[in-house]
Amino acid sequence: MGNAHSKSSDGASSLRGRPELSFYSSFPRKWSENVFLDNELLTSKILSVLRPQSERGLRTGHLRYPAHFLSTSSVFASVAASLKEHPRATLLSDGSPGLARNVGMTVSQKGGPQPAPSPAGTGTRLGPVTGEMDETDTLSLKFKQAADDSLSLTSLNADSILIEDPYTASLRREIEADAHEFEAESWSLSVDPTYVKKQKREVVKRQDVLYELMQTEAHHVRTLKIMLKVYSRALREELQFSPKAISLLFPGADDLLEVHGHFLSRLKERRQESLEEGSDRNYIVQKIGDLLVQQFSGENGERMKEKYGVFCSGHNEAVSHYKLLLQQNKKFQNLIKRIGNFSIVRRLGVQECILLVTQRITKYPVLVERIIQNTEADSEDHRDLTQALSLIKGVISQVDARVSECEKGQRLREIAGKMDLKSSSKLKNGLTFRKEDMLQRQLHLEGTLCWKTTSGRLKDVLAVLLTDVLLLLQEKDQKYVFASVDSKRPIISLQKLIVREVANEEKAMFLISASLHGPEMYEIYTSSKEDRNTWMAHIRRAVESCPDEEEGPYSEAEEERKVLEARALRLRDFQ
Repeated sequence: MGNAHSKSSDGASSLRGRPELSFYSSFPRKWSENVFLDNELLTSKILSVLRPQSERGLRTGHLRYPAHFLSTSSVFASVAASLKEHPRATLLSDGSPGLARNVGMTVSQKGGPQPAPSPAGTGTRLGPVTGEMDETDTLSLKFKQAADDSLSLTSLNADSILIEDPYTASLRREIEADAHEFEAESWSLSVDPTYVKKQKREVVKRQDVLYELMQTEAHHVRTLKIMLKVYSRALREELQFSPKAISLLFPGADDLLEVHGHFLSRLKERRQESLEEGSDRNYIVQKIGDLLVQQFSGENGERMKEKYGVFCSGHNEAVSHYKLLLQQNKKFQNLIKRIGNFSIVRRLGVQECILLVTQRITKYPVLVERIIQNTEADSEDHRDLTQALSLIKGVISQVDARVSECEKGQRLREIAGKMDLKSSSKLKNGLTFRKEDMLQRQLHLEGTLCWKTTSGRLKDVLAVLLTDVLLLLQEKDQKYVFASVDSKRPIISLQKLIVREVANEEKAMFLISASLHGPEMYEIYTSSKEDRNTWMAHIRRAVESCPDEEEGPYSEAEEERKVLEARALRLRDFQ
C-alpha cells in the first residue's frame, strides 16, 4: 500500500512537473488579448501530452483526464472547450478582462467539477478503501482503474479534440490579422532590443503609449467582432432571433465595428509607413494627432456621437434584457453557456462585451493626455493632439447628454407608471392634467422636496420638473397622487414663474406664479443649500426655454380651443 501510494504521489508530481504541460495551466489564465494558438499546434500539443501520460496512466492506474464535450448541433460547437475549467472573465480597473469567480450571469457546467491531479501525499482516491487489502484486491483495483482511464482517454481523443469549422477558422485568422502587430505587451518589447537601446527615454515612453493606443484599439475591434460575428450570428442562425431582438442586446454595434475597423486600419497603415528601411518590426511613429483629429471631427465625429449615443444609452436596457432572457429562455441559456467555452471567445461573455464597448469612448482622453505629456510642446503633433483631446471630450459630452436624456425618459415612465389611475388635477386654465399628459413632456429634474403649509408644517413631496410644468406629488398606498396642501394647485405652470430665495433660509425658495388666472406663492425647502441652488438653476432654465402658450406644442388650451371651434362649425352646418 505504501509503495502504491508513493507511486500515485510521484505520478501526480510528475504530471505537474512536465515542461510540455506548461500550456495546460498557463494558456487559459493568460488574458493577453492578442495571443492565439494555431489549431494544428494546439491539437499537436494536446496529443503530445496525452500519448506519454496515457501509457503511464494505463500502467499505474493513477491518472485520469477529465473530458469535456460540446454539442455538435451548431456551427459554433466545433471549437473544443479548454482542457481545464477556469472562472469566468471579469473586468479589471482599466477595462481589460481578468479572472474571477461567479461574475455576472455565469452559467455553471452540469455536474460537479472534474478531478484534477492532487498535491503529493493527497492523491485523489478512486473509491473508498478501508482496512488492509490483499494482493488480489490490489490487482483488481489497478485493473479497473486502467480500464476506466483507457475509456476516459478514448473519449477525450474522439470527442473533445474537434476541428474548427470553416467559418470559425476564418474568423480566428481575421482576428489574428487584426492584432498581429500588437502581440507584444509594449512597443519596447515589440522591436529589437538593440533598437530600443538606441532611443532616448522620452522617445521610448511616447512610443509605448502610442503602441497602447493601437493595441487597445485592436482589442476593441476584437470585442465588437466577438459580439457580432459569434453571439449575434448564433442568436440569428440557431435561435432565429430577429434583427430587432438582436439590436436590443447590441444596439448599433454594426456601425461601431465599421467606425473602429476603419480607424484601426489607419493606425496600422501609419505603423507600416513608419517602419525602418529593411526592417519589418523596428519603427518610430512620428505623428498620430492628425489621425485622431480625423477620427473625432467632421462626419466621423458625428458618427461617433450618434453611434455611441445609441449604444451607451441602451446599455442598461441591454443588460436587463440579457438577464431576463437568461432566466426565462432555456435555449438561450444553453447557447450562451456553450459559446462561453469557445476558445475564440476566451470567456468574454455578453455582459462583458457590452461593458467593454460602453467604456471604450472614455479611455481615449487618458491615452491622448499621456501621449501629449510625452510629445514636444511646440511640435505640430502636439497641436494636433491638443485639438484631438478637445474633440474627444466634446464627443463624450454629447454621448453623456444622450445617455442622460434616455435615463430621464426612463425615470419619467417609471413615475407615470406609478401614478394612481384616478389621480388628476386642474390647471389654472381649467384643463385637467392626468398621468398620460406627463409622457408628452420631457423630464428636466426630479427629487424629494418639502412643501411648507400655512400652519408651518413641512410636507414631503416628489417634485417633477417637466417641459412646461412643475408637478408636486405625494406617495399614497405605494402610488403617486397629486399633492394636496392648503387648497393650492399641485401643478405649477412655468409660464411667468418667478423663483426667489427666502431671506435667512439658505435651504428654502419661493415659487411665485404670476399667471393671469391668479397669482400663487409656494414655499419649498430642500435638504441643503447646494440642493436649493441646483433646483433654482434648473427651474430658471426651464422657465426660459418654456414654450409660449400660443406657440408651444404642449398647450392643451390651444388644442381644446381648436376642437371647440371645429365642433361649432359642424353644428352651424346642420342649422
